[in-house]
Amino acid sequence: MPMEVRYDNSMISVSEVGSHLDSLMLDGTDILMRSYDDIPAHFGSAFLFPYANRIRNAKYVIDGIEYNLPKNEGNNSIHGLLLNRSFVIAHMDDNSVEMETDIQAGSEYPSHINVKIRHTITGKSYKCEVNVINDGNRRCPVAAGFHPYFLYVGRWEIDDPKTVWKMEYEGYFPTGKMQKMILEPDSYKDTFDNQFFADSDILLKTGNRRIRISKHNMPFFVIYNGKYSAGRSVAIEPMMSAVDAFNNGIGLRLVNPGDSISFGYSITLL
Repeated sequence: MPMEVRYDNSMISVSEVGSHLDSLMLDGTDILMRSYDDIPAHFGSAFLFPYANRIRNAKYVIDGIEYNLPKNEGNNSIHGLLLNRSFVIAHMDDNSVEMETDIQAGSEYPSHINVKIRHTITGKSYKCEVNVINDGNRRCPVAAGFHPYFLYVGRWEIDDPKTVWKMEYEGYFPTGKMQKMILEPDSYKDTFDNQFFADSDILLKTGNRRIRISKHNMPFFVIYNGKYSAGRSVAIEPMMSAVDAFNNGIGLRLVNPGDSISFGYSITLL
């Protein structure tokens, strides 16, 4: 059952399954699209860990050892290992909830890691903070992301940054090249499922609202407004790394035994 945390006229609803942000209300306004088909990656904001997007052929090699992931999109793996995992509530107070889970070392992942995620709500802002500790004996790869669907009325526009670096693709996977692109005011008319690099805050206009998306240790993002956005939302997805980073290494973080890494993002109604 999702847990609700309220602060003044703002509210978050967080599921223990996947630590999924089911809904977000800031200052009385719904910010994220609510569920219409119960698929976690199609509403609210999914936590995608340890990889956010596709891993080619659902396998990768770290330190000479091959690991095999679940094939859940054709021959590939997508959206990580925790989307359907139950989290344990570690701490809860008036305006936040912290959850945790772990991944065991095995055929899918090199090392045992502990994952803690904290969701915090204030008057006009939501913050998600993640801390990962490698408790095992091998290096482990991290290329995490989030999948928030922002509601809009009529149109949406990225007001800043205007200039971004767009990843070049062959099929579903990046070539390693990027090209400069200007996000025009009428870009909402186009169909996006593209990854970009811009290590800065994102200012998003969603009709009569302005939203700031701040990213910590997550310099990439995806814009998606395809069929799962239901014609009323746009996904602006903070990501640590490029698609298939477990294989191509673009933006990949390798966490040594005993070390930790933190990352996250926030949404502020301006």
